[in-house]
Amino acid sequence: MGYEFPRRRNLDSLKKEAKRWLQELRANVADAHARLARALPNASGKPTLRDVQLALAHEHRFTGWTALKRALTPDPSASARTLEQYDAMAHALLEAYRTGTPEAMEEHYRHTWHRRAWQGMRIYVQLDLGKHPTGPNDDVDITLDDARYLIAIEHGFENWEALSGFVSVMPGRLPMTTKPVRVRSLDTPTESRPAAITRDWQAALRLLGRTSSPALDAKAK
Repeated sequence: MGYEFPRRRNLDSLKKEAKRWLQELRANVADAHARLARALPNASGKPTLRDVQLALAHEHRFTGWTALKRALTPDPSASARTLEQYDAMAHALLEAYRTGTPEAMEEHYRHTWHRRAWQGMRIYVQLDLGKHPTGPNDDVDITLDDARYLIAIEHGFENWEALSGFVSVMPGRLPMTTKPVRVRSLDTPTESRPAAITRDWQAALRLLGRTSSPALDAKAK
């Protein structure tokens, strides 16, 4: 099974990580010292918490701890815009499902990776929702809540509430991927490959740099 990184790196988690890292350094853990050397080549022989925080900031491509803290601060306006975009996807899916007009289908296609014909799209929607017609000529209607649920699971969330919760606290300046991505190594057998899953794009880049024969799966489950 893969390890899933927190969907959003927050300041509290980074503070805890810095303290753990410092403890490992003081315990002379080789990997901790190697990590520090990569992130902060000029670190002193007796690094302090401030040194480790600076190293963490560098790992996230920031010049310092203060800049990283600013980037992790939630941006309500960015959250509102992002939720509106997801909601527009749900409305487009609902309209396409119900009408199947060329205009509605094109609007739906703008928000998804596939271009199924109307009837095929309706069948997949019904299967994903677990809804089935009771008779050969019966229609299966869906609601906006159904469409929102489908958008949520399409983007790696358990439901719309989870998506909304994630968006409500998303940082305004830290790049996040639309879907979770998986970093893995091609050196190990497929059945035993450890996978790291994250939405933090900078964390994904950092993991790619540390992984031998790295590969990136853009549609992690």
